[in-house]
Amino acid sequence: MTNHRSEPTGVRAGRSRKKRATASQRPRIGEILVDAGKLAAEQVDRALDHQAARGLRFGEAAIELGMLAFEDVESALAWQRASAPREAEPAARSRSRSTGRSSVKALVPSAGSRAVTLAGRRLGEILVALGKLQPMDVTRILGVQTEGGGLFGAIAVRLSLVSEADLQGALARQFDYPYLVDGSSPVSREVVAAYAPFGAEGEALRGLRSELLTRWFEHAQGGRALAVVSPDRGEGRSYLAANLAITLSQLGKRTLLVDADLRNPRQHAIFALDNTSGLSAVLSGRGDSRAVQQISPFDDLYILPAGILPPNPQELLARAEFRAAIGALEREFGAIVVDTPAGTLSADARTISGSTRGALMVVRQDRSRAQALASFSRSLEAADVSVVGAVMNRA
Repeated sequence: MTNHRSEPTGVRAGRSRKKRATASQRPRIGEILVDAGKLAAEQVDRALDHQAARGLRFGEAAIELGMLAFEDVESALAWQRASAPREAEPAARSRSRSTGRSSVKALVPSAGSRAVTLAGRRLGEILVALGKLQPMDVTRILGVQTEGGGLFGAIAVRLSLVSEADLQGALARQFDYPYLVDGSSPVSREVVAAYAPFGAEGEALRGLRSELLTRWFEHAQGGRALAVVSPDRGEGRSYLAANLAITLSQLGKRTLLVDADLRNPRQHAIFALDNTSGLSAVLSGRGDSRAVQQISPFDDLYILPAGILPPNPQELLARAEFRAAIGALEREFGAIVVDTPAGTLSADARTISGSTRGALMVVRQDRSRAQALASFSRSLEAADVSVVGAVMNRA
């Protein structure tokens, strides 16, 4: 998640807040929203009372009372995170070549940085929080429902108050199963698990996820990191790694997708990410808090892009720092999916797989060469890598 100091849309940084926020504490959400002109002081008091009575977070209470839109709270949370104390950063930088647990952990956004949770809330509340309905619309829909029956969402669509896409998005939030709607995100459409999770490809990807959970991620002899490999270019490694990471995060497993292809990286392009800081910077001791980026609306999905392409990718990946970084990240995430370069064009994929200890082989129909596949498989076995399985890419 990019951590910069610019003000989020709709929230300006009030100068008066500096008196309240010391070096050891972050400004409170209510203070940020008051400074931004989104709430009055008496509204903060009312929201605090509602928060205590209902056991909600402050932002959730303000949304439920109709004081704020969901986007207002998201912006305030983003500014709060950007205003967090950064006292430890100089010390982390002084350990320029260390990628041990403490330095890697400093790069990882906190698991508590989730936005306001909408899971389990009423559908009307969710649509209001997302800015798709006004409270008066909810009253109108409930009136129609009382008179003639029917489902809340179906009535909202029939009255043209929301679109079918709005309704499906709200249901996904309600059941804590995030996905993307066409036109709602710069993420590439090739991430079918994000855009069409209920289609045939989505079902196949969930089936693969179940197999990998059983064989590797939750197996006693498995691990938390898995490299996605193939012999040649154009066989679908990046596509599969991106979609596999999405499906794991949709299960509620805190997931990190690492782009370890330091020659021809693609994950930053697939997810429309800033690639100025990434794995190459981490391995050269220059990693900062911009390296690992959280992907909205997938609260459990994080990506470490490749970063600036180094002149010596094989040397960086072969260093002990890479293995140490994978080990440290395994303590922070439930699953790590690692994208790799083509296996027969360099030793990078074999080196990466040696650090993850497990690999998933991708084979493309009518393209992969049997001889190259056999040779690459033997090289992985020689490196004591467990090939967990193979996937046929028919695209």
